[in-house]
Amino acid sequence: MVAAGLEHGIDPAVVLAGTDLVAADLERPAALVATWMEARVAGNLAGSVADPAAVGLRLGSRFHLSTYGVAGLALLSSPSLQAAMQFAKTYAPLMPALCQIRQSLRSGRATVEIDGSRLMDEARPLLLARDLSATLLAVREVIGSQLHLTSLDVSFNVTDLEIWQSTFGIAPRRGASRTAYTFACPWSTDPLPQSDTHVCESATAECHELLSARRASNTVANRVLDRLWSAAPDLPGIRELAAALLTTERTLRRRLAEEGTSFRKLSDHVRFSIAIDLLESGGASVQQVAGHLRYGDTSAFTHAFRRWAGVSPRAFRRGQS
Repeated sequence: MVAAGLEHGIDPAVVLAGTDLVAADLERPAALVATWMEARVAGNLAGSVADPAAVGLRLGSRFHLSTYGVAGLALLSSPSLQAAMQFAKTYAPLMPALCQIRQSLRSGRATVEIDGSRLMDEARPLLLARDLSATLLAVREVIGSQLHLTSLDVSFNVTDLEIWQSTFGIAPRRGASRTAYTFACPWSTDPLPQSDTHVCESATAECHELLSARRASNTVANRVLDRLWSAAPDLPGIRELAAALLTTERTLRRRLAEEGTSFRKLSDHVRFSIAIDLLESGGASVQQVAGHLRYGDTSAFTHAFRRWAGVSPRAFRRGQS
């Protein structure tokens, strides 16, 4: 996404704003980028280009299976398309998509649905288009040939029909209730061109270890932070967030307390980080920062900022100059 921004003349600092990342961090092979950071970057990029969906399509076309790591190897060496789709479902956290991917195989027809309902509004069209394009590219590379769609539905505004036609080989049905595509695949259980049982089993075992390690480090606090950052600046309340995590408010409070934190601390961390980023950039007034963070008035924001930083927003900005 940073590279796409550069192609549109957008400084990397603008695309990475609010993430604590700098361009040099992305050059480190071992660097880990949290989900909320990627969602924030997508929102920044979407807000800086004229046609976010078209940019998303081009981004998705760069997601070759070689960029998936060992998960890509497992997909390529799967015994059949049906097996590859099941692998993608089981190991979804190892895939590059930020949207939820739903897939089904019925009566020789496959449907792939891209659900971006949990994403912040400004990033949704870009990420829906990106993941739509990326999943289709993955299927094409797995089967080793072109794929002809029978339908393509999009739930967001599409302006550049030419790029959609060239990417999918079919015009999208705009204004649909969902974002999805379908294709005929009576051959879904046939052997794939690069099928290799030994390679697939070895790659799948490694993916299992990676997924287990990721789940072990996936604390409740980190999951809450991911949700808060994805929704920022319109942070959800604890009741809404608990429902999104399929738990109760009481249980969420208890789990966070067990990890030595609280919902208020995590919410304050997100607001403080955004405030610092805006104040340091120098482009927004204190009143504008307060409005961006959805405070009813500047005094309420100033009071909260004093609690976080020990100084007022104006004093903090003077100290940075």
